[in-house]
Amino acid sequence: MKWRLPFVLLSLWGVFPLTAQPGAQKADILLVERVGSMKIYDEYENPVENAVSSFAPLRVVDERSLLSDGFTPIMMVQSEGKFFGIQLDNSGKLLTTGATGSLRLYRNVRPQSDSVVVRIAGRISFFPADGKRGWVTLPSGERFVRLFSTDGLDYVKRDDRTSSFGWVRLLAEGEGIAWSVIVPRIESGIPASIVGAVADRVERINRIFSVLHAYFSHESGRKIVAPYWRIRRQPNVVTCTLMRDSSSHGYPESTRLLARDLEQHIIGTGLRLTVSPRTIEIRRGS
Repeated sequence: MKWRLPFVLLSLWGVFPLTAQPGAQKADILLVERVGSMKIYDEYENPVENAVSSFAPLRVVDERSLLSDGFTPIMMVQSEGKFFGIQLDNSGKLLTTGATGSLRLYRNVRPQSDSVVVRIAGRISFFPADGKRGWVTLPSGERFVRLFSTDGLDYVKRDDRTSSFGWVRLLAEGEGIAWSVIVPRIESGIPASIVGAVADRVERINRIFSVLHAYFSHESGRKIVAPYWRIRRQPNVVTCTLMRDSSSHGYPESTRLLARDLEQHIIGTGLRLTVSPRTIEIRRGS
């Protein structure tokens, strides 16, 4: 049997760096109308369909990489915490099986992740990503999530029944008057939803460690014990500790990858995240 090392494991191991590290101010974002026209692989290199919504932001992790076969070129992207590989042709362009519709790569944008509510009807306009309906004004009380900003515009997802993506222009002088950022109610302790998200991410990375070390054991001909992340929950802190790690470097890409995923879940919650080489903490309070 020929062992194949999925592309996401290469980033975890640190064969190539993740381009969007925690705290990074800029990112490259790909928007595609007809995602089904492209050949997409999940993190284990299985072809997938309908895995990404039309016009959902795809954050570029590596603009040109390879599948583990060593010759199939891909663009590695991340969407909602999951990694995908989009196949490229030999010239480095996205390989398509039909019309993609609108497709654009936005470079050096500023990622956002806060929620906004419209306070005065008619003062905020929305332009759908597909461009078919033109600018429409939003009613008072409508909510949307800002995803990234570029050229004075914010790319958002509306929090209505359409769940549509598109653009708004939020003037700074209108904050607190025409629109405002929603400040979530601060809960006591660590919310169960956060604990569940942490457990889900840790389980996923532990599965990756297991596959990775099975590969290395096979290649080296000796048993290599896989490390794993352990979760400990207390009333005001959740601690993730890397266990059974005999390496000298502490798997920094694994720590950064997990920290970046968890960071997205605690924005606006009043929780804070601290990172050391083998420990990640989510804590209530200052």
